[in-house]
Amino acid sequence: MIGQTDVTSTASSHETQGVDETFTVTSTLTYTVDKNFNLQSIKCTANNTIGGFSNQINLFVRFPPDVSVSNVTYEMTDPTRTINCTAYGYPDTYTYYKWQHMSLYGIIIRELEGDTILTLPLVPTTLRYQDNGEYVCTVSNGIQGTNGVVKRKGAAQITVYAQPVFTADNDGRNIQYGETGKTVDIVVHVYSVP
Repeated sequence: MIGQTDVTSTASSHETQGVDETFTVTSTLTYTVDKNFNLQSIKCTANNTIGGFSNQINLFVRFPPDVSVSNVTYEMTDPTRTINCTAYGYPDTYTYYKWQHMSLYGIIIRELEGDTILTLPLVPTTLRYQDNGEYVCTVSNGIQGTNGVVKRKGAAQITVYAQPVFTADNDGRNIQYGETGKTVDIVVHVYSVP
């Protein structure tokens, strides 16, 4: 039995008779398991005409962690801004690597120290709009996934509601020309969430 499932039909048995009319039966169970079988009990039962005996062990399935990070929204005036990273694997001893703050275009903006909780660095309130982006948590427990990867990642979008700011590409347009009597288009780029 694995948990509450009878797997007797998947086992093979080999019986040998000794010279003193004793029998030795070897039963081998070959079974494919995944992380859902972790900590399930395995019970082997042997019976003869006199009675029976059973032995039970727990199954420990080693698997790489699933990593999850939840999306978070902050106001620019919030005093602390944290992001939580949750890992689920076995063994449950994890190594946490530097968090990565990614731009909307997939470029690494910065790497930050943290483990299960990342606390965003203190910056002036007027610059907190720069915290917007994707944050990636990387975790390992030393077990490879089916794809051969040991370091597993989870990511979430962090949104900071802040005052609008003029973008740096406006600097090249600080003088714009027009002609008298004609329509003039004046272009100014602004970054704003919301």
